[in-house]
Amino acid sequence: SEDLLDTSISVAEEEFVQMTSLFSYGKIGQGRVVTRMFTDGIVAMDYEVTLSPDLPTLPRVGLQVKIPAEFNQVEVMGMGPGENYVDRLEASSIGLWKSTVDDRYVPYIFPSENGGAEQVRYLALRNNDGAGFLVTPSRNEKDFHASVSKYSPGELSSAMHQEEVVSGDPSHIYLHLDHRHMGVGGENSWLPHVPDEYLIRPGRFRFGFVFSPLKRGQKTVEIAAATYSIASKI
Repeated sequence: SEDLLDTSISVAEEEFVQMTSLFSYGKIGQGRVVTRMFTDGIVAMDYEVTLSPDLPTLPRVGLQVKIPAEFNQVEVMGMGPGENYVDRLEASSIGLWKSTVDDRYVPYIFPSENGGAEQVRYLALRNNDGAGFLVTPSRNEKDFHASVSKYSPGELSSAMHQEEVVSGDPSHIYLHLDHRHMGVGGENSWLPHVPDEYLIRPGRFRFGFVFSPLKRGQKTVEIAAATYSIASKI
């Protein structure tokens, strides 16, 4: 469970409003989130999370964001064109990849995590009119792991076959922004083993993301370049 312990709000020279929130995760850890909201609509969120060493290895460290399904046009500057993970990069290369949310879905016989992208420099989601938003890393980080799906992790894990995968809320999609994502393993067909270098041990994690609005006709790469400049100063 997540409990809010304290929140403070300040204004920085009329440039942005800053909100700092402290959270408790009970016996397993604690967190701190600093949110900066700029007058041009940009929102920068920085996270510091400390998790107990008594926890098992972690599948991922990051955010899950539920957004309206109209933002179904995906643009990724990162590894592609197909899905890839930290231990599945040999068939991928860095590039600019465009698709839809449905296109990124991989219908495995046994439904599971899919559609991931490593080393993402930026990710943009737009609606059919061309409006949307851009995500870039903050805290001077160069990239992140991302995936977007019309199914939640719970909906995938509760299904045994593809015909059992059903979206509980077709009006929304799920965006995952991960500071770190474990490997998928499976180098052989009889053990779901993931090598140690691709596991995530609990500890202290610091990461952040910057969300920027995108208007119709705006070039994503130009907004991303400007956002990177902002992120390096905050």
